[in-house]
Amino acid sequence: MILVNGDSVTWGCELTENDDDMEYINKHRYSSLLSAINISKIFNTNERIVWDTIEYIEKNGKPDFVIIQWANTARFEWYSERLREWIKISARHVSTDFKGCPIKDSNMRDAGYAWYRDIETKQFREMNFWRHVHHLESYLGDIPHYFFIAKGNASYRSSKLKKMSKKCFFEDHSKWKNMLDYTEIVGDKEKNPDNYCQGQKSWIGRAYGQHLSEKGHQIMANFLNEHII
Repeated sequence: MILVNGDSVTWGCELTENDDDMEYINKHRYSSLLSAINISKIFNTNERIVWDTIEYIEKNGKPDFVIIQWANTARFEWYSERLREWIKISARHVSTDFKGCPIKDSNMRDAGYAWYRDIETKQFREMNFWRHVHHLESYLGDIPHYFFIAKGNASYRSSKLKKMSKKCFFEDHSKWKNMLDYTEIVGDKEKNPDNYCQGQKSWIGRAYGQHLSEKGHQIMANFLNEHII
């Protein structure tokens, strides 16, 4: 059994106009083309990807292979005492310019503003991400697995973060420090527009049209099937 987890890219967002035809979405997303179990969620955080993957394996036993598509590294989980649950928050959801923001709760927006204004830095974000990667790869141990990230920028490894005087400890100790961005597998949107959806959801904002088309999902499945599994 192959287990797949990720965010909206792996979930199959934008394959249909309103993300409501699950029969169609499930048929065309890359996980189904690999006959895999897909536990991804739209707008997933990397924290949630880690704990959902571990929880699934603890409940269902070891899979034969695990594929993890890591999500936007700026997202985080915030615990709401009022709602008594963990809430997924992104910088996009607290922007004053984001009129279509799906988060209307003022406490959530306040938490987001405080996080991005007073706590998070590029270094902290990078440390958080690689801590999640190292945690999950350590948990998986001898379970064969493949990691890639859907950041939408194949040059992130050579970004300013790499010029910091101190490198990220967890990245240095991860075997996935050179993981591919999904654009390095299916091609970028500018040069390979047919591999991406044309943008079905206006509220997605900067992620507008960044999800894989049917063709993109097929290319991803072919890559994983040929080179990994």
